[in-house]
Amino acid sequence: VDIDEEGKSQFSTIAQWANINAIIGFVSLGLSVISTIIGVGKGVSSAGGDMFGLIITVAISLALNITLLAAATNIKKGIEQTDQGHFALGLNKMATYFKIVGILTIVVLVIFTLALLVVLVAGVGGVFR
Repeated sequence: VDIDEEGKSQFSTIAQWANINAIIGFVSLGLSVISTIIGVGKGVSSAGGDMFGLIITVAISLALNITLLAAATNIKKGIEQTDQGHFALGLNKMATYFKIVGILTIVVLVIFTLALLVVLVAGVGGVFR
């Protein structure tokens, strides 16, 4: 990798924090799975809806955290071994991670906006009755 020492230091820090965030994401996912299973087992929540939500959450979380961990690992290898291939792959994985996060953010914003519109229309409809 043809970057100066300051750049190597910055990318090493980025890789380190990406690694920490991925590990925290995996731990958080594990706690979420345990919490959902305990809640369903105690009858606190419905098994069908919670399990469907859990499957979606697990799929998204695994995709994000595996991608982030791969980015961190490859960036670190690229810097340590001065390997352009690993470094480029790490940056590509990092870009993919942010694309996924961006798409998910847009989807959530659209869903919340639609829900807000439905609530507003229902509220206005209730006022005129």
